[in-house]
Formats: sequence, C-alpha cells, structure tokens
Amino acid sequence: MPAMDLGPKQRLDGRTALVLGASRGIGRAVAESLAQAGARVVLVARGAGELQAAARAIVAAGGSAHPLAMDVCAADAPARLSQVWRQLGRPCDIAVWNVAHYALYQVLEQIEPRTIENLLRTNVLAPLRLLQALLGPMRAGGFGRIVFVGSAASEPGSHGQVVYCASKSALTGLARSVAAEYGPAGVTCNVVLPGLVTTPRVEHAVQPAVRARILERSALGREGRAGEVASVICFLCSDAGGLITGAEWTASGGLGLDPARSGAPKE
Repeated sequence: MPAMDLGPKQRLDGRTALVLGASRGIGRAVAESLAQAGARVVLVARGAGELQAAARAIVAAGGSAHPLAMDVCAADAPARLSQVWRQLGRPCDIAVWNVAHYALYQVLEQIEPRTIENLLRTNVLAPLRLLQALLGPMRAGGFGRIVFVGSAASEPGSHGQVVYCASKSALTGLARSVAAEYGPAGVTCNVVLPGLVTTPRVEHAVQPAVRARILERSALGREGRAGEVASVICFLCSDAGGLITGAEWTASGGLGLDPARSGAPKE
C-alpha cells in the first residue's frame, strides 16, 4: 500500500479499529489505510484465506492486524467480538461496516422471499446488533467513530435493485439516529456512499454493459478505486473529521450529474 503523508489530526495512533468485510475490495483498502494511520486493526470476514492474506500484507507494511474469520450474521458474533476486545486489552474505538449481501438484478415481484430476508438480515439487522455491543464501551470511553459503507445507488434508486437500495438507505436512518443519541458522548456516526468502484464483487456481479451505462451518468466517467473510498472513511475516523456526524458523504465521481460529454468545451 502506498505511503500516506498524514497530519497529526489524521493519525490514529493508540486507536483500535474494527473493519467488517475486510478481506478484499473497499474493506481491505480501509483496513490498510487505518493501519497505516497507526490504528490497531481487527479484520473480520467469512473467508479465512483472503482475510489472512490481507492481515499479512498489513503486518508486512509495518502495521498491526488481527484477523477474525466469522459470519457477522451469526448469533454469537457480538460475543466473539467482545472477547477480542478483552484479549487486546482495550475496547473498539473505530468501527467500519463494509459487509453487504448483494442480489442479482431483478424487479421486485420476481425476488424470492428468502433473498429479501437475507438482504435485510445482512445489511440492516446485523449492523444493528453489532452496534448494540459496541456503543456502550464507546460511550464510556468518550470516543467513537462509526462509518457505514452504503451505496450511491440508494439515493436516486436503481431499477432491479429495490431491496438492496432499501437496505442501504436504512443505514442512513441508522447513522443519523445513532449520531443524535451518542453525539454527547463523543461518538460520531456517518455513511459513505460509493459509486461504481473497481472491486472483485463489482467485476463479478455487474455486467460490463451496466457498468458502461452507469459511467455515462458520472461526471468523471471512470470507476472509482477502493483506496479513494478508503481515504474518505479514514478521514471520518480521525480527529480531523471529528465535527462530522449524521452525514452522508458521496464518493461516486459525480454520479447523476449527467454530463453532456459530446458537448464538452474544447480548447
């Protein structure tokens, strides 16, 4: 991972961070960025192989990484995380939720009930249960940074993604309410909304023709990089972003600005 020149307010020395969905893509980039800023990072994902590789890369770069392979939807997930904090000797200061269940493009009437339940369980219920375990220690410690990775598609809506967009929109209501309840205790909670980002999941799940149509409605006309989204999240987790809470930050390359590329001014 390339070195970052961070000011003192963006350093995270002495902080303990939790990144859920950290084995690849945006989550791995976030874990790497937080570790490079000085945080001790707990990486969580289901696949042990990719997770171990991500942790080894962080350690090789001089960072501190602790991989934990588990299903965040499991009933014992909050208890297992609480055990990790006891082993590390300090509570969680920073939590980044990058886990999401993603469904194939289908109109609402065609979606199976099981798919709806899986989406809501992973994208809404699991982060709620996690926060119940994390917020008490954050309040007691007088500090907390929580960032949810949402989706820029949830704002305008997306054909064929009704349930996915609904679940991602729920994160905004969750973040704003947590920000209101726990702001007096020094805890901030925000949502970052990436647009189309080059990740293994996007390359697998989003057809090239769909990706091309999305980029036609983007001011920059290109896919984002995972590290670009991670930089936004890392800022929100630092003292430099301490005044920001209950907010949506869009990192989409200007998705929805609908540039008229053919009519762009020429030199």
